[in-house]
Amino acid sequence: RALGDVEGLPDPQDGTVYLVSSMVLSAVRGRRDVVAPDTGPTAIRDETGRITAVTRLVVAGDTAQDDYLRGWKDARAAAIEAARAAYGHDIMDVDAYHAAASVADAVAFIPERP
Repeated sequence: RALGDVEGLPDPQDGTVYLVSSMVLSAVRGRRDVVAPDTGPTAIRDETGRITAVTRLVVAGDTAQDDYLRGWKDARAAAIEAARAAYGHDIMDVDAYHAAASVADAVAFIPERP
């Protein structure tokens, strides 16, 4: 099955990170401003195996190994930089933010814009 071209994804912009599906991510290899939830072994699953939360993001690297080994570090740095640009300072508690069990919990660690 062939997939079509990615449509609607904006061009790269300084200070902006785009969160997309893994399918879109695989089509835009090399774009360091595009991330997707890491649904691999670190994802949190319910009793039926469905993903309920993710613990990290992956970046569109040049190879699958790049995505897995280095992607989450780049995504973390990009997310922190985006928060710094948007809010004028770092996330209050980076360790708690990354230990959060869900995206909703993680958002609680991002302070509101002053």
